[in-house]
Amino acid sequence: MEPITLVLTGFIFVVSIVYLFVRSKHNFWKDQGVPYAPNPHFFYGHVKGQSRTRHGADINQELYQQFKQRGVPYGGISLFIMPSLIEEIEMKDVLGRFTTDVIGTCAFGIECNTLKTPDSEFRKYGNKAFELDPVTLTKFFFASSYPQLARKLHVRTTQQDVEDFFMKIVRETVDYRESNNVQRNDFMNLLLQIKNKGKLQDHDTIVGKGEVGLTHNELAAQVLIFFLAGFETSSTTLSFCLYELAKNPGIQDRLRDEITRAIDDNGGEVTYDVAMNIQYLDNVINETLRKYPPVETLTRKPAHDYVIPGTKHIIPEGTIVQIPIYAIQRPRICIGLRFGVMQTKVGLINLLRKFRFTPSARTPERVVFDPKMFTLSPTGGNYLKVEKVV
Repeated sequence: MEPITLVLTGFIFVVSIVYLFVRSKHNFWKDQGVPYAPNPHFFYGHVKGQSRTRHGADINQELYQQFKQRGVPYGGISLFIMPSLIEEIEMKDVLGRFTTDVIGTCAFGIECNTLKTPDSEFRKYGNKAFELDPVTLTKFFFASSYPQLARKLHVRTTQQDVEDFFMKIVRETVDYRESNNVQRNDFMNLLLQIKNKGKLQDHDTIVGKGEVGLTHNELAAQVLIFFLAGFETSSTTLSFCLYELAKNPGIQDRLRDEITRAIDDNGGEVTYDVAMNIQYLDNVINETLRKYPPVETLTRKPAHDYVIPGTKHIIPEGTIVQIPIYAIQRPRICIGLRFGVMQTKVGLINLLRKFRFTPSARTPERVVFDPKMFTLSPTGGNYLKVEKVV
């Protein structure tokens, strides 16, 4: 065989292999039975012209409109020759599972794994604790208005199966740690110190009653409050924050750039100092809290008569004071603020590093709050399109 014929045959063979390989990549979503954008460019896929003549946002908007017109909630595209998926996700549930895992580790020292197993008991009973049926709502307002009478009548504001589940978890965790002398740097370990010694290690202040600081029931109640307050408020903040970032892509891109720069400057690691020193991240979270405070009203009772500054009016001891945070439009301040903000920051940092969020066909123009939920929650969930950042 002549050399020129041999070279030509080899060239045709290589080109054929490359062609079949690229076509197989472009047919990936079709083979998977996933809705896909048609007519990808052979080399550029569906991003032809990006960074040269068209912004990525314009290309994504065009692809989104194609999927929307076809009535599908997600669709596959090709980034050059690699398949990529733009998927619509209900963010509130995903973020609730993330914060459940974080709180489970920090409060109980337990790996809940609700991100991998959405139907886990932790997620089930955590959700149920915030379901406000008429009976539970009536009990809650009665106990808030007449606490002493409610205590005498043994009125429960938490559903029995929810209480039983968390009491069981606390009992098993306490028994295991005390039997095996397990020491962990978490909330449960601090409560065990108070329960058994009446004080925290290396602290002189006695906390609790008598020789023993906390009874088992008191310890379980503290853990339950920590768990419920921590996972729902942080997941709500994360959900509303991503909603606003999806509606404001310029702010989302700037925040992602600052997150990436801060992590790169720290050797690629996400640390406490990195999370706490991204000023623009603080700005985004604070604005989210201003617009969507997770707890729309704070309820407090003065421990003694209190004179309102600048007036002669006195709030008597024990009077219920309600602070309408949502109406005031300012961020809430609570005992768990730092933990909640840190949890929110870590969630946003890890999400925005890897994903871009845009409105989907089911993303509302205005948020309508769910009247059946105790915390500020969107009616019908928070659906956003999520795509991996290239």
